[in-house]
Amino acid sequence: MKRTLVIVTFDESEGNGKPERIYTVFLGAMVKPQESMAAYNHYSVLRTIEDNFGLDPIHKESGDGIWK
Repeated sequence: MKRTLVIVTFDESEGNGKPERIYTVFLGAMVKPQESMAAYNHYSVLRTIEDNFGLDPIHKESGDGIWK
């Protein structure tokens, strides 16, 4: 259970052009308790999961991988 990571995301955005704020919480023994106001996206969350479990990244900046 040492590397267990739970990510909970709550998205009630309406897509009306306003800056969207989506609540996301990371739960696990390796998570440092803090609040972050930095901007993250789906790729950064995916990278967090990959790093946590020691996986090779699916999305690479060089254009390799399956993502456009």
